[in-house]
Amino acid sequence: GNATLKKFTKMDKETYNDKLGPDEWPTSNHEPIPPHSLRLGQFALLTKKDNSKTLKASWRKLDKEKSGESGFDERMICQQIGAPVKGKVWPANQSDEWCPPGTSIVSFDKGSLHSCSDKLCRWNYLGLQGGLISSLLHSPLYMESLTVGRKFTERICRRAVCCRALPPKTYKPDESSKYSLKHPSIMGTAVYMDESGMIDMSNSTEFGQDVRFNSTLCWCWWASLYTQEAECVDGATGLAKDYMDDYTQDSRISMVSTSSLLELFNNTISLLPQHDGEIESPQKSQLSLEDLRSFKRHIAPEYESTKDILFTKHRIFRQWRRRENEGNIRDEVK
Repeated sequence: GNATLKKFTKMDKETYNDKLGPDEWPTSNHEPIPPHSLRLGQFALLTKKDNSKTLKASWRKLDKEKSGESGFDERMICQQIGAPVKGKVWPANQSDEWCPPGTSIVSFDKGSLHSCSDKLCRWNYLGLQGGLISSLLHSPLYMESLTVGRKFTERICRRAVCCRALPPKTYKPDESSKYSLKHPSIMGTAVYMDESGMIDMSNSTEFGQDVRFNSTLCWCWWASLYTQEAECVDGATGLAKDYMDDYTQDSRISMVSTSSLLELFNNTISLLPQHDGEIESPQKSQLSLEDLRSFKRHIAPEYESTKDILFTKHRIFRQWRRRENEGNIRDEVK
């Protein structure tokens, strides 16, 4: 996503502190990245393209319309992205040719899943715990450090995962709120996280597009997982996938799906006597996403109101692609 755009800043050779121990990380705060090229996509949110044949056909039609061949309406796009209708459309919102391959801008509607750096930036503002768990905590869970491998550029990484969520200078934060933007320590490593995926860009004229987002697979693992193997999830379906078998259709619900996490939350509060009778959690069967949102607003009003403000008022995050209020969470497992 945004963290792969090697532009909008001067890139210096990275320096590393060899004196840090295996369980230590830098504690000094980094300087925020100032916005100076918002119109060109400096802080842009990006979604991963949905590679289904139906959507690919609609992309070609959309690209034709936005190229001017069908009377592209700039005012309409202004309304879609929340920009003042009287102003000009940002160049970054007129085309997605500048985006890393496999991604697109939100307003083009070529995909519904945000890039990893978009999600990390959101979590550095709202916390890692989400709405359900926030009802059981006194304060949000924020990451203290982030370690990145392969072609790491510190300034670009912190721009993508935290600094672009800074509110404008005219914004007056609610000092009583427990939610605010956190800037984790960001480090690189010489240890590869995978054995493939490097792209030789030595003879390429593309600028800042040395990553491809064409795979829909991702892996999830945590320390208390009952198996030593990470769970493979197909981002296109939200279902767990046997990545060694290309022929069997996915059917198993992932352990990190909305459905599974709600079930885990229900099991957790059933073990807490202090919450006996205070939280009446809905059952996941035939529960719509709007019903789930209503429940979250009831038990975690501060978290949900902060999230709503972020996604409706923030100059960048108001473009966030939110799930539609339809279907039930048994089907909506992404």
